[in-house]
Amino acid sequence: QVIADSTCQELAGGLLAQAAHRAGPLNLRNTATIAGCVIQSRGESELLLALLALAAQIVVSAADGQERILSLLDLLGDPQAAIGYGLVTEVRVPWPQGAIMGGLARVARTPSDGPIVAAAAVVEATGARVAVGGVTPVPTVLKLVAGQELEEALQVALAGQPVVADFRGSDEYRQAMALIIAQRALAQARGV
Repeated sequence: QVIADSTCQELAGGLLAQAAHRAGPLNLRNTATIAGCVIQSRGESELLLALLALAAQIVVSAADGQERILSLLDLLGDPQAAIGYGLVTEVRVPWPQGAIMGGLARVARTPSDGPIVAAAAVVEATGARVAVGGVTPVPTVLKLVAGQELEEALQVALAGQPVVADFRGSDEYRQAMALIIAQRALAQARGV
């Protein structure tokens, strides 16, 4: 539904629709929910990164009827603690005040594999938001103001963070790819 929805195709140049298409094979996409993908997803999930770049929020409903609205960032460190004993009933993406464009980039072993490192970027008049996953256990979200350098912001954000490594890529590879993939996503969002 997200892939085919005209509003999702319009938002940020189709960033959300494109990321939803990459969320998995057709059968999985037809049985999964956005909230389920967010809660269970790995840090390199392009759908999660697109939602982070779009400053998404989640609505959690508790058994007593109380609702809490959390930023998606609140959920990342410890989903169970953030949600508590509630149920995610909504994933909200705020509609932008002005025109925005989005970009999505990844590196994977093959085109059909899940990403090793991925990034989603949203550019608006006042700056950009770039979400990078697959480097640290929790995705990194950078808020760039106009004129701020991506490389410097990424180095500061990753400093002191544990870096993941596995058979698909060493920590050095993932750190090097983080900047390249983030630059590609940002360039795509800027139309360069």
